[in-house]
Amino acid sequence: YVPEDYDPDRHWPLIIALHGGGEMSDEYLLTWLRPAKSKGYIVLAPQSLGRTWAIENPDIDVLSIVTMLTRIREEYAIDPDRILVTGLSDSGTFAYALGSSRPNLFGGVAPIVGLLPPWFDVEKAKALPILIIHGAQDFIFPVMVARMANATLIRNGFAEVSYKELPDWGHAYTYSINEELVLPWFEALFQ
Repeated sequence: YVPEDYDPDRHWPLIIALHGGGEMSDEYLLTWLRPAKSKGYIVLAPQSLGRTWAIENPDIDVLSIVTMLTRIREEYAIDPDRILVTGLSDSGTFAYALGSSRPNLFGGVAPIVGLLPPWFDVEKAKALPILIIHGAQDFIFPVMVARMANATLIRNGFAEVSYKELPDWGHAYTYSINEELVLPWFEALFQ
C-alpha cells in the first residue's frame, strides 16, 4: 500500500506487516490499511515462501524480505529510521526473528501474540525497540510466554521494551490494536 498523496520529496515511514501462520491472504494487511492511510505510512505485506514463516530456519524468509525492502527503498522515499516490523501469531514470532537478524534495518518490532524464539540473538538486537502485545485469554500461545519474553529482554538489557497485556483479549486479529497501541508506541519513539 502506498498513500494516495505519496510525494517522493518526503521520507515516508514503512510498516512491514507479516501475515499469520498458514494464512496466505491479505487479512493482516487489511488491519493496517486504515491506520496507515490516516497516519501516512507505506505498508509492505510480504508472503512467506512456505505455508508459514520459516521460524526454525529463518534465513530464507529473512533474505526474501530484505530483498523486497531493498527494492522498495530504491523505488520509494522510505525513512530508514522509521521502519516497523509487526506480525500476529507465527508472524509475531517471525517479527522477532527478522528484527534479530537485521536489527540495524528497523526502527522497531511489534510482535503480537508471538513467541520469542529460543535462538533470538539478544546481544545483537539490544538496541532494537520492541513492543510486546499479548492477550491474557490466548489459548494458542498462553500469556506466560509473553511475560517470559518481556522478562528475558529486560534482564538482557534491552534499551526499549514495552509490554501490553490485554486482559479480555485472546488470539485474534488486531484491527483496533494496531491503531490504538502499535502506531502510537512506534511514533513516540521518534518524538
